[in-house]
Formats: sequence, C-alpha cells, structure tokens
Amino acid sequence: MVIKSYESNDPSSPMVPETVSGTNNDTNLKKMSSDFSDINKAYLYWQKYRWEFMRRDFEYQKAYSELDEYLKNTPDSNLGKGYKQFGYNSKFGLHWCAGSFPNPKKSFEEAFDPKHLLLNFTKSYHCELRDKKLAITIDLAKVNSIHALKHQISKEIEDGFRQTNFKKKTKKQIDYSVILMVGDLRADGLTYEQIAKKVFPQDFKNNLSSKPESAVRKVGQYYATYKKLINGGYKDLTFP
Repeated sequence: MVIKSYESNDPSSPMVPETVSGTNNDTNLKKMSSDFSDINKAYLYWQKYRWEFMRRDFEYQKAYSELDEYLKNTPDSNLGKGYKQFGYNSKFGLHWCAGSFPNPKKSFEEAFDPKHLLLNFTKSYHCELRDKKLAITIDLAKVNSIHALKHQISKEIEDGFRQTNFKKKTKKQIDYSVILMVGDLRADGLTYEQIAKKVFPQDFKNNLSSKPESAVRKVGQYYATYKKLINGGYKDLTFP
C-alpha cells in the first residue's frame, strides 16, 4: 500500500509532504505499538492515518505556517501564545494538551510521541472520573465504529474500577427469588433443614449425588444475604 503525496497546482502552497511508503510506515507502526493493548494499537492506527491525511490538507498546511509566523514574531505573552495555539488545535481536532501544533512535513512517527498515545487527537467520547463517579459523554455524530466504541468504553470502565480500588461486582447471576424465599420461610419459623428440604429437595433423595449438609449450609448463606439485603443492602441492587 502506498499513500502518495499530491502535487499542488498552487506554487505558493506552503509545503507538500514527501511520498509515504505504506509498507515501511506500517512496519514502524508495529514497532511503536508493540507494547500496547489491542485497543490502543487500534487507536494508534487510527491516529496515524488521520494525521497522514490531515497533513496533506492545504488548509492545515496554511494554518501551520500562520501559527509558526505568529509564534516567531508576536510580542504576546506565553499565555497569549498558548490561547492562540489552543484555537488552532481545536479547529483541527488535536487534543488540547497534545503539545505543539505538529509540522505537516513530519510523518506520524516523527510528529507524535507514542507515550502520549491518548493525548494526540480528540475522540468521539470523553470520560471524566471524579469522586469515584465515571462520567462518559459520547458525541454520536463522531462515532465511526460502534463495536470499537463499546470495546473502548468497557476498558474505560475497567480502568475506573482499577483507579478507585473498587472491587468489580461478580458476574455470576444471583437468584434473588431463592434468597427471598429462604427469608420468608425463616420468618415463618422453619429451620434451616426444613427450608433446605423445600428449596433443594434433590439433595435429600437417597442417592449418591445427595448432599443434605451442603444444602443446609447454602440455606444459612442465603439467609445471611437476606438479612443484609433487608437492612439497607437493597440499595446496591442497581442495574446493571
């Protein structure tokens, strides 16, 4: 695959990138992404080709020349220069803290630091973790792959749990109907064994697979859970 540079019909065009060999740059991309997770490898790939097309845009080349000229000659303070660059970054979808406005003569590998992978371009979604609450905002108009978005959001949620040291909830489906039944039967005065015979009758048949003691223990565990749930634990029964 070869991504050819275009020839400008305008001799005053600020710059035209050199021809990029897709084969060589794909090899460089693999080297850059060797230590990344699958989702970050996909994100790196997307960023690379967004940049390679963007730096060929005459509007971007013109903007770079304008900003470069301004930064070299303006007497403005660093704060003023920062605001000016922020405006250019926003216009072309560069992340607000991506660093300098990249030179369009540079390839992706030259223009960006892979260590700052997630800080190069804006995404179709934004996550903010504050006070152990993860807020996710999605710009549906900018979503290109629903599958990739779902995968990435799930990673963001896992990262949120990791950063807040919350234990992830069990994936095992809890049968609350059995817990409720055990609690109600216990309230009616039945013993654990009597309840176990009603709830787990198969464990009281005379065969090799019968486990009456195990059934009684499970009833005790279910009842302990029942008591927790009716004493405020129900507040944690959120979905999902």
